[in-house]
Amino acid sequence: MFSAGSSKKLDIAYRNQRLYRAMARINPGPALVYSLPQWKDGDQLCCPSSYRETELKWSAKSKRFGVAKRRTLPATLIAGH
Repeated sequence: MFSAGSSKKLDIAYRNQRLYRAMARINPGPALVYSLPQWKDGDQLCCPSSYRETELKWSAKSKRFGVAKRRTLPATLIAGH
């Protein structure tokens, strides 16, 4: 995720290279939320059983994102599934 902050130059605000097939959104707060598929034995690649959702919130003090909460949701509760 990139941010221009108060300038015209884009800086990296958050980077994670282990987000295979992840979905992301911005929630009020502001918070960055990403969901990762969680497959069980027998699940097809298209259809994981659940998703692991992580919410990151910005800390003005440390000037970085930190994990605010994590939860596991059934695939039926994730938009697009």
